[in-house]
Amino acid sequence: MKKTCVLFVVFILAFALPAAFCADKERGGAYVDAVTLTRAEEGELRVSFKVRDIGGERLHDILDSGLPVKFTYSVRLVRLDKAIWEGDAVRQTFERVLEKDNLKNRFITTVDGKKLDFTELSAALNVMGTVEDFSICDLSMLSPKGKYQTEIQLRYAEFKLPFALHRLLPFVSKWDEKTPWKVVKVPRELYR
Repeated sequence: MKKTCVLFVVFILAFALPAAFCADKERGGAYVDAVTLTRAEEGELRVSFKVRDIGGERLHDILDSGLPVKFTYSVRLVRLDKAIWEGDAVRQTFERVLEKDNLKNRFITTVDGKKLDFTELSAALNVMGTVEDFSICDLSMLSPKGKYQTEIQLRYAEFKLPFALHRLLPFVSKWDEKTPWKVVKVPRELYR
């Protein structure tokens, strides 16, 4: 019994340590910046933001291999004065895709269902990192007495194994590249 437990721990550490060190070494310096929250005429809370310094050697390698890169944006609206059993007020995700046509040496982005074609990677990444007027929620969902904050994150260059094995094996998500959560308090004048 003792020998089995020791072998199991060694097996887990054999996968965990290389994944942890590789993830920190390859992780880019991408971050969410220039966040603006607005109140739309339709009674919606909207957010605009920019992700800066997207890139890295791993992203270039994935694009050069011909595989598409999925960008997953997560936007959460959290009520700060909530009870423990209450969850987030709103949690939304949306995706964009970047791929490279190696024959034409062009970059193709899919943004809001539209395909855009670019000759340079920097221009394609600029479009991928810019989000304008994304609707978070209807303002009627928010309590006028509540305190809220938005949290924004981008995950890209996600590591996927065949046959969905990435869901079964632990620590595979350490290879994903992501930005740290950007936290912005929502001014009360937007939802009163």
